[in-house]
This record gives sequence, C-alpha cells and structure tokens, in this order.
Amino acid sequence: EMLNGNADGDSRTRHVLAGKKGKVRNKFALRSILANPGRSFVVFLGAFLGALMITVAFMFIDSINNVIDRGADSMGSFKYEYVLNRLKTDEVAGADELVIGKYEHDGSSFSLIGADTDVKYLNIDTEDGSRADLSNGYYVTNVMAYAYKLEAGDEFTFVNPITMEEKKVTISGIIMNDSQKLLVCSQNNARKLLVWDDGTYNGLLSEKKLDLGDEISKTVTSDDIREQMKTLAVIGAIICIAALYVSVNMLISENRHNISMLKVLGLKNREINRMIIDVNHIIIPFGIAVGLLTGYFMMVEVFRIYSGMEGVLYTPVITAQSIILTIVIVIACYAVSLLTVRRKADRVDMVESLKDN
Repeated sequence: EMLNGNADGDSRTRHVLAGKKGKVRNKFALRSILANPGRSFVVFLGAFLGALMITVAFMFIDSINNVIDRGADSMGSFKYEYVLNRLKTDEVAGADELVIGKYEHDGSSFSLIGADTDVKYLNIDTEDGSRADLSNGYYVTNVMAYAYKLEAGDEFTFVNPITMEEKKVTISGIIMNDSQKLLVCSQNNARKLLVWDDGTYNGLLSEKKLDLGDEISKTVTSDDIREQMKTLAVIGAIICIAALYVSVNMLISENRHNISMLKVLGLKNREINRMIIDVNHIIIPFGIAVGLLTGYFMMVEVFRIYSGMEGVLYTPVITAQSIILTIVIVIACYAVSLLTVRRKADRVDMVESLKDN
C-alpha cells in the first residue's frame, strides 16, 4: 500500500490482484506492466525487432549455405565468377572462358552461357548422366526447364531486352543445375546469337582469385551474401539493445519514488532490482517468439519471390543452432540493458521518498 508512485498507475491497476495471495513482487510487476502499456509495448518491440532481424540474417545465411551445399556439384567447381566490362580475346591461365549474355522470356530474365565442351569449372552433366555436347545444341538447366515448362525437343523463343530482337532455338537436353537459370551452348553459337566477333568472350570461371585489374564489371563469390547478413545481424542486435535500454530506463525514471521507498523499507539493491527492473522478464519471451515466427514466415515469402526472379530454388532453412543463437543474442542484449540501468537505480537516494511525501 505504500508503493503509490507513478508506476502503480490509476486506481484500476492499483487494485489488480488486491486481496489475493501471492508475493508483493509479482503483484507489483503485473500492475507495473498493465499501468503503462506504452512502455511495455516498447519492451516487446525491442525484443521483437531484435529477434526478427537476427532471424532474417541467420535464416538467409542458413538458406544460402543450403543452396551452396546442395548445389555445389550442380553448379560446378568454380569459386569465382567474373563478368568483364569489355570483350577479350586473349587466354587467361587457370580459368574457363565464357560468353555471357542476358535474355528474357515472358518478362523473366535468364543468362545465356557459351562454353567449350571441355569446360572445367562449369557443370554440364545432363539428366541421363552424360555430358552435354555443346557443339551440337542448346541446353537448359533443370530450374529453367521447370520455370518455363521446357523439355528436350521443344522450341524455345526469347528476346534481347535491349533490342527486343527475337531468337528461337531447339532444346537438346536438360543440365542438372537447380541453382542457376541458364541456356547453355557453345561459344560460337552464343556469339552468333549476340552478334559478336569470333574468339571474343566476356566471362571467366576460376577456383582462385584472378588479378584482372580494371577489366572486371562484376565479381560473384559465395561469401558476399554471408557478409551482408552478418552485418544485418549486428544491426539487429544494436536496435535490440537501444530499444530495450530506452524502455528499461523509462522504468527507472517512473519508479524513482518506489525505489527510494523500498530502500527506506530496508530492501537491498538486488531485491529492488528483482522487483522494479525485472518486471519485463515476462514480456521478453513473447517478443522473441513472435519475432522468430514473423522472421521465418517473412523469409519464406521472400525466398518464394526471389526464386521466381533469380531462377534459384531457395529452400527456406533455419537451423536449431541459429534459433538458439538468436534467443541468446536477444537475451544478452536485454541483460546488457539491465546492467546499464541498474547503476542508475543504485544511485537513487532514500531521501527522495521523504521529499515526495
């Protein structure tokens, strides 16, 4: 009855659990949460956003790893793919030369790849287990065959997105590659479609990094997306700490009178912390759970859209390790916030309650 500070709210919340058996600490915590729904929502929002962003980051990493692990053999053995900013004719040691072009079918883009039949780093194995004879036909990857409903023997029509010139080829077979949407043929046939000079190329595949100077227009490695998602996880942790710190700091400001009164009554700092500062413990698990679920279902939809755009069959995956790590990070952020504001609570003087009264 002596704890009549701001955190107790109006008369409706002051009488919650009145006359019921139970610890004062638990009654006060419930009244504090109900009395200030805005602050409680900020606590929930901090845990929710932190869990959401960290889940998205880890799920992206896990799903990309799954694509890489599952599709490593189907794509080939290359570690680096280079797209050059101008056509070259000289050979590059330790690399496969490619002719790379962009085309569209029904508004969806795919890549034209011209390669030699003895290409080393690009997988050209077909559904029947044999290597594609690129010198005598045009082949599509199985993800492209799935996307455009193509089979061996079908005629395939596509257009140049810049000139809108229409091209037509007959599909000779399907290459087992569920991670890239490609039309694969010989370099000469690719040059004919692109109307390029003999011997020219604009792409390289390699298992090691190449020193190409300023000739590179684009470099793709398997580590690029991982690094971006690690950055997102860090940003999520920072947002989580900031939101939780603000909310817990609000809790201290609102309860200075009550903290002072509890010190007058002889409670130790540890007991006061459990009663005043730790009232949000019940909100954090809900924030984490909702953030995890929202992040998962959001990424399921993102991967569905992304697979249709990029022609890569991304299966949404999140490992138990990532789930546990997400929970640990959010709880750690909450703990850091509590440790930061507990010092502020310890500095509250007993005289404040006497002054207020």
